[in-house]
Amino acid sequence: RAERDGDRAHRAFLECSLRAPNARKGRLGGGFNRWSFDLPMTRKDGVWRVVVPLPPGKHSYAFEVDGTWTPDPKAREKDLFDGKEASVQHVP
Repeated sequence: RAERDGDRAHRAFLECSLRAPNARKGRLGGGFNRWSFDLPMTRKDGVWRVVVPLPPGKHSYAFEVDGTWTPDPKAREKDLFDGKEASVQHVP
């Protein structure tokens, strides 16, 4: 999804999800929040989800599941951040 709001920059809404039915806590971090993993995810039927508004560009991210860095297994492109595998999403 994408939106335009007057003079605001174009933003797309990226939904990130990860199947982890036994996890107790899921969070998302990436370059867009300085890898702070402060975006909590919600779980439903064993799938953790979060929606993030992002400006155009290349965005690296990863999940933190029960304290463990976890790249998105569905991502088509990967990158490295601080020696760890990260997932990449491009926003037009």
